[in-house]
Amino acid sequence: STVAGLELFAGGTALDGLEIPSHRWFQAVLTDVEYNARYTTEIHVANTSNFQGAVNVELHDSSGNLVGSVFTTTLAAKGRFAARVQEMFPGVSQPFLGYALIKADHDMAAAEVLSSPAEIAVLGGQPLGSTATALTLYAAHFETGKGALGSRLTLVNPTTQAANVTVQALDVNGAPIGAPAPIALSPGQQSQTDIGTLLGVQATALT
Repeated sequence: STVAGLELFAGGTALDGLEIPSHRWFQAVLTDVEYNARYTTEIHVANTSNFQGAVNVELHDSSGNLVGSVFTTTLAAKGRFAARVQEMFPGVSQPFLGYALIKADHDMAAAEVLSSPAEIAVLGGQPLGSTATALTLYAAHFETGKGALGSRLTLVNPTTQAANVTVQALDVNGAPIGAPAPIALSPGQQSQTDIGTLLGVQATALT
């Protein structure tokens, strides 16, 4: 039978959830790695296979440049590791914004925990390689213009070819909001933008 799952992470007043993936991959991208005076990022990788395997983690800045040396570790069957980005890559300096590519010998699951003393955001790894064939991505919800609440869109082009992306927002009835926004991504480039600003949505509009 089919099973779906969600795990909750909590600390103090901070709370976030992570969808438990139904598939495993050999390669994944963690799209939002930050290290600055407020936030740090902890990377988690689990070997879901029945065999010992190597895991390589590449850290890239927003332009796609490799930062430091590739972090390599070996995981036992069903083993896992977790470490903060500054521990895995001692040469990384603040402020840092970029992403991580994870490559393994066997099936794995990966996630990142972006945290500050009062906040937490848990983001699952997204598959790369032959399992990543979708050309259209859907985000089920975003908000803008509601006080402290807002939505930030992060895109990563982890390939060696340029990518042209069009972002279109829809309201609860399926009608377009704002104007479609084109984003050109060079090979390896990351883009991070407030959605309200990107789409030209008025600050009073809640979507």
